[in-house]
Order: sequence, then structure tokens, then C-alpha cells
Amino acid sequence: MQKYFTKLKTSIINSYAGRKHQGILSLFYNVKNKAFIAIPKDVEHAVFITKLLDTTLEHIKDRSIDSSYFIPVTVIISEGKFASIIIGISSLEMGCDVIHKKQDIMNARNAAIVLLGRGPLKIKKGFKEHTSMKFAY
Repeated sequence: MQKYFTKLKTSIINSYAGRKHQGILSLFYNVKNKAFIAIPKDVEHAVFITKLLDTTLEHIKDRSIDSSYFIPVTVIISEGKFASIIIGISSLEMGCDVIHKKQDIMNARNAAIVLLGRGPLKIKKGFKEHTSMKFAY
């Protein structure tokens, strides 16, 4: 399984971008270790977490296993630049009813902004950001 990172490298982008659509890079920010992990192109967020935590969807849904400290971060790359990010919403929340602390979502947002700012690509003019609190308490 891939490793956690705090610096986004071109090799990570090249290996993991293109999830579902060209230019989409899906990550999780782990609030506990303050690092990111990339989601493979052919794996759903919720399924990825079951493998990472060595558990089942049922255990995540019934909350016997806590996965709330994994905050989804979707990076959209367009024309070789970071075009936008979406934070706090994935199949983990929509399909498994996982909810996060608002502060954890904001910490993930802040860490993602730093990650992109220090990343190998430039931030596109008109960069857009959406931080969802739909699955927060």
C-alpha cells in the first residue's frame, strides 16, 4: 500500500491523477498523523478506507470502527495547474454516513492549501475552493 506524505511530488500526481476523470487527484488527509494519502484511480473512497483500516463497510457504517479522522480532499488539475479543491465529501460520507468534526475539516482544508502552495504545479488564476460542512458536526 502507498505511503503517507506531506509534500506533493510530481510522481504522486502522475501515479494517482485521473481518478474517474482526467485531472482528478483524490486524497485523504489523516487528522491524527497530519499527512495525506493518495487514493488509487480504481478504488472508491469508502473501500479504500476499509483496506487501510483492515475492516469492513459495515463496521464503518455502524461506527464500531472510527474513520472520521480521514478527511477527503479532491484536487482538480487543469492545463497543468491546480484549478480547484473540494474538501469534506466523498463516498465515505455519502455511502457510510461518516461525519467529521468541523475543526478537522478546516484543518484538512488548511493543510491542503499549504500542500498545493508548495506543490510542483502552479495554482491557476481563479482557483476555486469548496469546503463542504454537510457531513460535519
